[in-house]
Amino acid sequence: MEDQGLQEQQQEIVNFSFLADEKVQQHFADVNIELLRGRHIMQDEFYAFQLLSNYEKEFSMYYDNLYGMVLNKEVKDNQTYFYLSFPDAAKGKLYHSDRHKELTEVQTIIGVILMNMYYERYFEHQKEIRWEELKKEIMEGEFASDYQRVFFGESRGAFTDIEWEELKKRFRRTVRDFEKLGWVRLISTDEHEIHFVLKESIHRFAKLYENEVQNFDQFIEKVTNHHNNN
Repeated sequence: MEDQGLQEQQQEIVNFSFLADEKVQQHFADVNIELLRGRHIMQDEFYAFQLLSNYEKEFSMYYDNLYGMVLNKEVKDNQTYFYLSFPDAAKGKLYHSDRHKELTEVQTIIGVILMNMYYERYFEHQKEIRWEELKKEIMEGEFASDYQRVFFGESRGAFTDIEWEELKKRFRRTVRDFEKLGWVRLISTDEHEIHFVLKESIHRFAKLYENEVQNFDQFIEKVTNHHNNN
């Protein structure tokens, strides 16, 4: 039994020896921080993606042993991305830390809006989104009246510039949060503009909030009632 335990320890040392590789050392800190923050890493982040691709097995063992987390590799619409998740049977050693944060109800609704816009642009190579298109969805979309009650407190035919500007700030904050998660790529960093590209990794949102996405009419009704009662 002692020999077996020694062999297992030696095996871990061998598996973690990849950390001594020069290429790993150059980018490991950045990749590790981003993954633990919940980022989804795609091919457009060349060095991080290549590192994970070349050492996928080693990184998987690293996160499993040290954090009790799973390194996932998924392919959506011919694009590959990596991200960390908690095992189904357990929540891992970071579950109760600040790194594990769920989206608010409003952020979830914004996520569903973006997910729907992704599918509407399915055959477009670059799925660009601008603020004017988001405004149109809020005023004319299938759930327009519900969106308006959640975002503005009531459904009306028009809203003031001040009301739109306040909502734009909320959308901008959410889009920036999604950018940190690797679900969108900002085209404009102007604090007064919203212009970004939806990335294939946003499918992760649909998986995390599958119940809300599939039962969106019930979810938004619950949110609307909650906002009306407060």
